[in-house]
Amino acid sequence: MQSLLKNIWLKYTQTCVFCAKPDKNNICANCIADLPWLTHTCTICALPLLSTATHLICKNCIQQKPRFNRVIAAFNYSFPIDVAVTKSKKEQARHHLNWLSYLLLTKLAGSYSSSSMPEVIIPVPISAKKKLYKGYNQTEQLAKAISGRLNIAYDDHVLTKIKDTPAQATLSAKQRKTNLIGAFSAHKHPYLHVAIVDDVLTTGSTANELAKVLKDSGAKTIDIWVIARTPI
Repeated sequence: MQSLLKNIWLKYTQTCVFCAKPDKNNICANCIADLPWLTHTCTICALPLLSTATHLICKNCIQQKPRFNRVIAAFNYSFPIDVAVTKSKKEQARHHLNWLSYLLLTKLAGSYSSSSMPEVIIPVPISAKKKLYKGYNQTEQLAKAISGRLNIAYDDHVLTKIKDTPAQATLSAKQRKTNLIGAFSAHKHPYLHVAIVDDVLTTGSTANELAKVLKDSGAKTIDIWVIARTPI
């Protein structure tokens, strides 16, 4: 009976989220090909560049190099990725993180050798107040999924958000740059090469502040892994 129920459950849940064709990763090859993959970006911050650009470091990174070392982003933040990411922030739609994490992994696979992977995966933390209110942090779920697939350590105790700040999405680009100053702290840790996992990167203010805190606490290399990158 248990085996029968498992087969019935798999039959009705392992389907593509877009076209409903059976697929163990919840997204089929045809729909994957239609997604807004990032293909021509800044080698540091993953900002989308014009296809004709020959210099692969954007002017922002040239003018002020970020504290993080590089960003790996799978997609442009456009339809349908923007809708899926927004829905995944709600616990009842966390199933979207299954296929989003799977596709981010395909991007990561072409970005590292087996010996150059980070030692640990750390999610972007949210404040205790916000987590109590939401009951859920989607970056933790995303980081756990990726950690399990890559067999890399997951650690959500290194970084803490100590200030309850306004959501970055509600602020202007100028306000975002100062909103998170002093908002995070890092506990003692042994890691030199860290991957920080978030869902979307826009101005890079969150990633920059987290990289600063981690490097001040002894880390040497900070990679940022995100589902999507927005144009600034």
